[in-house]
Amino acid sequence: MNPASGIALDEPRIVAQRERTFRDSEIAAILLAASQAKPDDANPTRSAARRWCPWLAAYSGARIAELTNLRREDIRTEGGITFMRLRVTKTGQPRTVPIHADLIEQGFVAFVETCGPGQLFFDPKRHSKRSSTSPGELQGHKLGKWVRETVKLDPGVHPNHGWRHTWKTSALGAGIEERLRDAITGHSVASVGRRYETPTLKMLADAIMRFPSYLKKTDQVRPSV
Repeated sequence: MNPASGIALDEPRIVAQRERTFRDSEIAAILLAASQAKPDDANPTRSAARRWCPWLAAYSGARIAELTNLRREDIRTEGGITFMRLRVTKTGQPRTVPIHADLIEQGFVAFVETCGPGQLFFDPKRHSKRSSTSPGELQGHKLGKWVRETVKLDPGVHPNHGWRHTWKTSALGAGIEERLRDAITGHSVASVGRRYETPTLKMLADAIMRFPSYLKKTDQVRPSV
C-alpha cells in the first residue's frame, strides 16, 4: 500500500503578472519583425515561418502548430473565398478559416503559389526521427523563441499563444458573435444546441472581413514590397 495515497499538496497559485493579450506596441513590433524577416536560401521554410506565421496567427487566432503544419494543398479558394484548411489541431477536428484580405494583399497566396507540394513551414528532411517533438511543434517553438528574442517581448506574455487571446478580444470588440469566434479558433461551443450549428464558409468569411485591419490600425506596420 502506498503511504502517500490520497494525500495532496497545495500548490502555490501562479498569479498572472499582466494580461495575456498583446499590447498595441507588441503587435506592431512582432508584425514588423515578421514583415522584415529575410529569406534564407539555406533554410527557406524557417524564414517562411517567421515571415508568415505571426501574421496568420494575428488574423485567425490559430494555435501556432496548426499553422506550422500547413501544406500548400491546405490553401484553397472556393466560391471566391480563399481559406486555409487546418488539419493538425489540438482537438483532432480539422477546421476551415478564411484568409483575411490584408494577408492576400501582402502576398501570402502568391507566396503559396511559388511553393511545391507539401509543407509550407518546415522541411521534413531536417527533422530527426529520434525527436519526440513533431516537426510542426518544433518549428513553432523555434518561432516563439525568435519572436521573443527579436522584439524583446515581455516575459509575462506568450510569443505565440498570445495571438489567440488577442484575436478573440479584438473579434469581440468588432462585434463578431461568439459562435463564429469559437468556430474560427476551434474552441468548444457552450451548449449542446450550439453543436447543431455549423457556420458556413460565407458566414466565417463575413466574420473575418469584420476583423480589424492591423495594417490600418498600426502605422508602424506596412505590407512588404
